[in-house]
Amino acid sequence: MRWMMISLVVVLLVVLVGCSSNSRGVVNYEGEDFHIGEPAEQEDETLPLYSDNGNEYAEQYPGFRSVQDFFVPIDITVLSGIWPSGDFPESIRFYPIGEILEGDTGGKASFVLFIEEGYRAEELDNVLRVTPVVDGRRYDAPNFMDITQVPNLTVDEAEQKILYNIDFANYLTYNHLPPSDDFPYVTIRLVGGGSPESTVSTSYIRNNNNGGVFIVTTQNSFGGGWAHGASFRNFLRTLDILTEADINNRMGQISTDDLGDEPMFYIIFIEGTPELVRYRAHTNEANMEGASSYRILVDALYIVEQSDSLLRITPPWDLPTDWPMFFMEITQIPNTTVEDVKRDIMSSADFLQSYDSLVAQPTAHFPFVGISMYDGFDRDNTVTNIYIKENNVNGVFVVTTQHSIEATGGIGVRFMNFLKTLELLD
Repeated sequence: MRWMMISLVVVLLVVLVGCSSNSRGVVNYEGEDFHIGEPAEQEDETLPLYSDNGNEYAEQYPGFRSVQDFFVPIDITVLSGIWPSGDFPESIRFYPIGEILEGDTGGKASFVLFIEEGYRAEELDNVLRVTPVVDGRRYDAPNFMDITQVPNLTVDEAEQKILYNIDFANYLTYNHLPPSDDFPYVTIRLVGGGSPESTVSTSYIRNNNNGGVFIVTTQNSFGGGWAHGASFRNFLRTLDILTEADINNRMGQISTDDLGDEPMFYIIFIEGTPELVRYRAHTNEANMEGASSYRILVDALYIVEQSDSLLRITPPWDLPTDWPMFFMEITQIPNTTVEDVKRDIMSSADFLQSYDSLVAQPTAHFPFVGISMYDGFDRDNTVTNIYIKENNVNGVFVVTTQHSIEATGGIGVRFMNFLKTLELLD
C-alpha cells in the first residue's frame, strides 16, 4: 500500500543505533550530519498498511497505486526437520507492505517486503514502522522495525556516519558485518548489556539502486532476541526493490501462483530460531534400471553438483583446515533392500571402529533408516550420517551427510531439511 505521499523535500530520517536498558538513543539525519538525540514525537495519525478488512488507505485516497494492487498475502511452508509436524505450523502467512512511487522519485525506490501474521505496519513521518500486534514483552525494550530511505547517500557514507556517532563505551557487545549474497545489508548490532532486559539495537543499510539507501532499524530485548529479532531479519530477506518495468508487468491483482517463481521461500528452525531461507529445486533424472527420478529443494546459496548417479551438496564458504569436509551426497543402489544396505553399513570398518554410533528406525514423519557415526565429541570431530530409504523401483536411496560436531545444530539441521523435501517423480 502506498504509505507516504511523494515529496521532493528531504525529510527527517530517524534511525536507531543504540540504547541502554532504560532509554534509547536515536541517530537523526539532518543534511550532512548524524547526531544522537531523542526521537521526535509523532503527531500524525498512523494508518495500517495492511488489513484483512481491505485496503483502508486506498479507500481514503482513491487513485493511488498500492503494494496490495500488485502483491497478495503468501503462505510460506515451514520445514520442521525430523521433528513431528505437529510441533510446528505447516505454514505461516506473510502480508505485503511497502511503497509504490510514481514520477520523479527523488532518489527513493519502490519496494515490497512481506511481514508475518501477528505484526502490523504503520506510517510514522517518513518511517515505515513494523511492530508486533501483541508485544508480549517481558522486558522494558519495545520491539519494532523502522524502514526509511535517504536520497543522495551511499551505503559507505551512511555506514560511516552511523559508526561515527556511536559511543561504544555504552555497549557490552558490538558486531559489524558486511553484506553477503544471502543478506545484502551492512549490519551494525549493539547490545546494551548481558541481562535479559538489556536492549539490542541493530541498523541495516542497503543500496536502493536509485541514488539513495535503505536504512532499517530494529530494536528488541536481549532476552527476546530469538523471537522478534529473528523475525525482523526474516522480513528484510523478502525486501525486493521494484523498477517501473516490474510495476508495469504486474498491473492488476496477481495470484498466489504467480509468486511461486524460484528460488522459493521456506522457514526452517536453526537451534530453535526461525529462519527464512530461499530454496531452489533440483531434479535428478533416473538413468539406470532400479533408480528413480527425484526432486529435492536446496538452499539457493549452496553448491549442487550432479553426475549420472550422484547429487552432491556443499556449503559455499571455506572451512577451518582442521575440520572435516561438509557435504551431503545422494545416490541410489539398484536391486537391493534397505535391510541389506543397513547390514552392510553396520558391518563395515567405519561403523565398527567409530567412537560411538546410533541407529534410528524410520517413522511416519521421517521414512529413513538413520545410521550416525561419531569420531568423538569435541567440536571439530566428524559426524557421519547415512539415511536409507526404498526408491519404489527395487532399489534404495543412500544419503550421506558429513559435518563437525559443532555444526550439528546449524548445517546438520540444514542438511536434514534438504532431505525432508526429497520426493519421487513419476
